[in-house]
Amino acid sequence: MLARKASRPVKIAYSREENTIATRQAHSMTAKIKTGVDREGRVVARDITCHMDGGAYSSTGPIAVSVPFLCMEQAYRMDNVRYNGFRIFTNKPIRGMYRTHGRAFACGIDLQLDMLGEELGIDPVTMRLRNARQVGDYTPTRSFVRAAA
Repeated sequence: MLARKASRPVKIAYSREENTIATRQAHSMTAKIKTGVDREGRVVARDITCHMDGGAYSSTGPIAVSVPFLCMEQAYRMDNVRYNGFRIFTNKPIRGMYRTHGRAFACGIDLQLDMLGEELGIDPVTMRLRNARQVGDYTPTRSFVRAAA
């Protein structure tokens, strides 16, 4: 409101204590991703288990656990997939989204594609192109992939 009234940017500076009690911290996550590919590098099966540090409060808990998978299913084909997400209550401040839920999850899938491609002698770009969603595909949760506007 102050920025609108002043028609200028406003800087907010929190002390460490204020930052801890007045803002949401990012979810830390441990992801176990098991992927099966064919000889051409196409993903044929994926088994994913994620454990998220949820802090002491529920807040966006159910959403936070599902969003990493929902984001990744839009990027890569995962037709035979099992996803188990767990949000763990810990003695920490409230957790929330920081840029996106599940950064570790996204990073893990991409790193794993790199490692699988290296094992098969396929470069990283080709691995991603072979496994990328195409317009007209359906995701495992039955979302339809449309062309970008």
